[in-house]
Amino acid sequence: INQAGGHSVARSHYAEGEGAQMFETMYEFGLSKGVDFEFNVTATEIIKNEAGEVTAVKATNGDQDITFNANKGVVLATGGFGQNEELLKKYDKTYVEGAICTNSILSTGDGIGLAENAGANLVGMEYVQKHPTSNATTGELISSANSGRGLGTTIIVNKEGVRFVEELERRDVISDTTAKQTGGVSYSFFDQKAADETEFFEKFGAEIESLIDTGEAVRADTIEEACKFFE
Repeated sequence: INQAGGHSVARSHYAEGEGAQMFETMYEFGLSKGVDFEFNVTATEIIKNEAGEVTAVKATNGDQDITFNANKGVVLATGGFGQNEELLKKYDKTYVEGAICTNSILSTGDGIGLAENAGANLVGMEYVQKHPTSNATTGELISSANSGRGLGTTIIVNKEGVRFVEELERRDVISDTTAKQTGGVSYSFFDQKAADETEFFEKFGAEIESLIDTGEAVRADTIEEACKFFE
């Protein structure tokens, strides 16, 4: 359990095998309960009867058409739409053109379209999760920078070296504020004293070293030396 940025207490749970471990665990549990899994199947339409009740889902598997009939109902557990720029522009009024997404390439909102076509009432679409501390090149989440905010290890500064936001603010607040800074970027900054007090390197040393190797982070003896690296 870890305290991440924006959290008032430690409430982030981490699986030993990261995200994949959660899927593997749920899959094995489903098998033990007799759940049938169909892979490489694309849902294409939600079917309703004359009374408006959902009774089936049409799908395809390659060139094969499949209909899954429902005994009691259909649970639509679709992913998000982080990889669908059109939907992001439609619903997120603070969307930044060209923003990098960490979601799977499959997060295109297809299931949302299925639901809408079936008459679903879409709510909360404007609440798009943004993460302010990510790899500027790949968009990959940086656990050390995120947790550094929660631990009180890191501060966030802009290109002018000014701390412009409260690190424990919500992710969207920090992200939107960062977008308004010079170049639309910010930097997570910490010193050895803060790292020692929070056991930062014991928790995230491997990730930090990797970021240094790829040029996404720098270890310096002076503030001036650190700043010059990112000019």
